[in-house]
Amino acid sequence: MRYDIIVVGAGMVGLSCVLALAEQGFKVALIEAQTTPPKPLPQTQQAFDNRVVAISRASQQLFERLGIWSIIKNSRSCAYQSMKVWDSTMDGKIEFCATDYFETDLGHIIEQQVILGALWQKVAGHHSVTYYWGTTVKSQTTDEKIIELTLANDEKLQATLVVAADGANSILRQLCQLSSRGWDYQQKAVVATVRGELSHHDTAYQRFASDGSLALLPLADPYHSSIVWATSPTFAANLCKQDETSFNQTLTQEIDGVMGNLQLIGQRFTFELRTHHIKKYAAARCVFVGDAAHTLHPLAGQGVNLGFLDVAELVKAVSQAKGKAKDFGLPSVLLRYERRRKWHNQIMIFSMELFKRGFMSQNNFIQRIRNSGLNFVDRQKPLKQLFARLAMGTF
Repeated sequence: MRYDIIVVGAGMVGLSCVLALAEQGFKVALIEAQTTPPKPLPQTQQAFDNRVVAISRASQQLFERLGIWSIIKNSRSCAYQSMKVWDSTMDGKIEFCATDYFETDLGHIIEQQVILGALWQKVAGHHSVTYYWGTTVKSQTTDEKIIELTLANDEKLQATLVVAADGANSILRQLCQLSSRGWDYQQKAVVATVRGELSHHDTAYQRFASDGSLALLPLADPYHSSIVWATSPTFAANLCKQDETSFNQTLTQEIDGVMGNLQLIGQRFTFELRTHHIKKYAAARCVFVGDAAHTLHPLAGQGVNLGFLDVAELVKAVSQAKGKAKDFGLPSVLLRYERRRKWHNQIMIFSMELFKRGFMSQNNFIQRIRNSGLNFVDRQKPLKQLFARLAMGTF
């Protein structure tokens, strides 16, 4: 079968890319290893998905253009109004409030299932999209004008361009023999849903210490939050082995009781933390977006937002080429996308690395600088606004 564009990967970034391309009139194929499409959040479901994301203003604007923001808002989300960050080793702290920047909110905390369900609801209505569920790419070949993918069942698909949105362990990145630079943080993140004794008041909390960071992200229910606890693999394993009573006590103490006594709801999950950045965003008629191109430490929660920005820029580049009757798989088109995204992603990765090294250093001198720096930024409005824009994804 022949398509304009084949998208590999049906995660949030991949599905948003499929939808954006379909909206621009491209004939699209979607390849996904999962056997079934994502399911919308049932109206009767009360339990929260452990996988949540902080959606920035830029991502919200993309969702509005794609027509899914109203679907998300009618489901479950929390528009957080403030963010409190502090250093547990000393007294450094900083607080951001949306009203200080004439904003209605700083962003939204949304369950992945809600976003995936909204995307699928819109994608399913496009007759120009063909789906290949429960399969993977086995090999790829290219000639001057076509890229051909061979699937696991030996079926062959052809297109002018392939978009790789198949995650940090991208098969297409391996097939294209593209290298990336990265490192392991020697940390794991523990994620879970908790219920507080007190309301979160639409506030995101983040505590830093030399052993890692702990974020408490507000959910749609005023007493429920999602935690993302980045710490050493050993401590992460201990946290997951603790009985619920011990875990609740440890968590409540580590987050300084900002929501009173916390109670674990459901299971705890862990995942390894590492970063990578692909050296080239495109090979012959194959281009990379989202985690397939870059990952970063979850300190500021910008990972998936960078992927959505990739999608917006890529779709803009190929749509402009199509509008001029040009071959949208040419290196010149893909290089335009790379130039507009690579520098921004590199800045974010570098910034998160500086944050990580600074906030998790056990050096007493660095700890004092960090503590003074937090208090200094909190008092300097222009500098504080810069950090607020970074947090909102409008930097």
